[in-house]
Amino acid sequence: MYFNLEGFYVGLSLYLFGLFLDNTISFSSKQYLLAKDKKLLLKAYAYTTINLLVLNPIFYDIISTHLITNHDEGFFYFKYFGLLIIQAIGYYLLHFAMHNNRQLRKIHKFHHKFTNVLIPSLGVSVTLMEYTFAYATPFILGSYLVNTNLTTLSWAVWTVSFLNILIHCKELTELRYYKIFVSPFDHFNHHRNLPNKNTYAAPFINIDNIVDHLNSS
Repeated sequence: MYFNLEGFYVGLSLYLFGLFLDNTISFSSKQYLLAKDKKLLLKAYAYTTINLLVLNPIFYDIISTHLITNHDEGFFYFKYFGLLIIQAIGYYLLHFAMHNNRQLRKIHKFHHKFTNVLIPSLGVSVTLMEYTFAYATPFILGSYLVNTNLTTLSWAVWTVSFLNILIHCKELTELRYYKIFVSPFDHFNHHRNLPNKNTYAAPFINIDNIVDHLNSS
């Protein structure tokens, strides 16, 4: 088993950012969850820790060792946006599958134990199977398709993960975004399981609104 340090540093920065928000802007929400079900919240933090600090460096190593052939230095804008688009479409499809396939629904069930109150770190509080299936797979595929380098991949991963942390912040649900982007309000509604609100897109490009627009055209 291999361990990529850049993947660890990316994961650690996101881990600390999530904890910072949990204990500042979302402190009251965290206290509520602790009082409601401390064991559940601690299990969620355990998943977040393993996913960001253990699995993330492993997947980085797999990508850098077996998929990345571009070892040029620097940041590549087109490859960066290519990765973001592939992640958005890939996650949308996989997330849709996890809600509409009985077997896949099982690996996504834990994340939806949190409904009316969310905190930022919950963005990565998913089972190890879901992290592999829905979080890592789009980037693994994207790295192969756009032939990115590790620096550009890291920026794409950090961007998506940063936004994923923000859309799980209950205190930001009053913010309104352009419809092309996923907002905390959109994702909060997804966790509340509102009827007729199939919000599968996360955390950046709002594929749901694009699909709705195309269907209504």
